[in-house]
Amino acid sequence: MGEELPVISETKFAERYSGINTIGVKQNLCLHELVFRNATDRSSKTAVIEGTGRTLTYYELCKEAKKLARLLQLEGVGPGDKVAVRLPRGAEQIISVLSILLLGACYVPIGMNQPDKRIEKIVKRADIRYMVSHGCHLRLNRVNIIDVNDRAKREEISANEPVNPSSSAYVIFTSGTTGEPKGVEISHFSAMNTICDVNKKCDISEKDSLLAVSSLEFDLSVYDIFGILGTGGTIVLLDEASKTDAAQWLDLVTRYHITCWNSVPFLLRMLLEQAQAEEMKLQSLKTVLLSGDWIGTDLPAKLADVAPNSELTALGGATEGSIWSNYYQVKLPVPKEWVSIPYGTPWTDSYTGSLTRGEETALIGCRENYGLAELEWQRAMSVMKPLQIISLYHLKT
Repeated sequence: MGEELPVISETKFAERYSGINTIGVKQNLCLHELVFRNATDRSSKTAVIEGTGRTLTYYELCKEAKKLARLLQLEGVGPGDKVAVRLPRGAEQIISVLSILLLGACYVPIGMNQPDKRIEKIVKRADIRYMVSHGCHLRLNRVNIIDVNDRAKREEISANEPVNPSSSAYVIFTSGTTGEPKGVEISHFSAMNTICDVNKKCDISEKDSLLAVSSLEFDLSVYDIFGILGTGGTIVLLDEASKTDAAQWLDLVTRYHITCWNSVPFLLRMLLEQAQAEEMKLQSLKTVLLSGDWIGTDLPAKLADVAPNSELTALGGATEGSIWSNYYQVKLPVPKEWVSIPYGTPWTDSYTGSLTRGEETALIGCRENYGLAELEWQRAMSVMKPLQIISLYHLKT
């Protein structure tokens, strides 16, 4: 028996959701394009800081990416190829991703702790022929494993062909409903539309800095890298040892005056509880993005207490929707009758509709096919044209 949907009147529905569908100017850009532009416009600006203290300017970051791109090119990587990235957290991940995209190829992140059998399934399903790694002892059939450190022997790549924004940028593998790895393939164009919309609505600029707590396998990392580096901001990276250490996060947030936080709700709660335990206030934090799970109604007030200058935006949508499909800018006080923070309204070029069964109404989050893999789109078209149903959300009265 499914969850019973609350009754909502037609008048109340129209009042609440009128104007919810939005169409705006599309950003015809590639994910890496603005990052490399910053290597010229902001060459000496710090782009990346590792938890160990190592820093890279935009010039240095892009120079390393161009050297790795040349190595990958000599190994045979070209437009449209799927290239796995299996590296520990750190600047080498970002260098690898940038080099792959520069060649018009598509990156596929694979975590360091993934079991060999799952890696084999991902490699097969994504038709991966190349992997960027370091000290990798895997034996994968027909996969050329390239050591990221071998780029030191190469010059920077010379001028290469422009990358089509409609081409695939990355494939994120989720477990799906069956537990088997399911690849979601997203184009540059689709992801950049989301990123540019987020940055505009949340006023993200070159003055911002972000602590990257999400792994490369999680699509929140797409925003962390390209949302911040695309504007000329600074991204601070955790290492594998500190990825679950809230005390270390708190130290980095205060040491580097972090202004932007992007994570699932549980990780923010860990940070806030650590700050409360140490009786610290996060004065620098101004933008908090939460998604990926239910947001408790107590969390906004806890955030306001610890980070009084921050604004909270709740986001939602499946990986297929290109990171996020909808947002809700949370204001205090949260109404007492709310059981969770609402999904809100769609980003530009996302769409929302409803399904009605008698007097029961449900909200559907939809998005045009800017980033779905071809097989996903074909399946969606057999269900609903011309939109892809991403998720079904119950309305809360």
